[in-house]
Amino acid sequence: HAAYFELKNIETDFLPHFQTYYNDAQLRTCAKCGTTMDTDPRFVK
Repeated sequence: HAAYFELKNIETDFLPHFQTYYNDAQLRTCAKCGTTMDTDPRFVK
């Protein structure tokens, strides 16, 4: 998964992208081997 965005503030600009990634099992699943990365409770709703 890749997300491209303009980084203005490292403390706030990453958060929405982390939340999108960690709340979507499809984004966290490898297309080649099918392994799904664990969620990070700091970013899961």
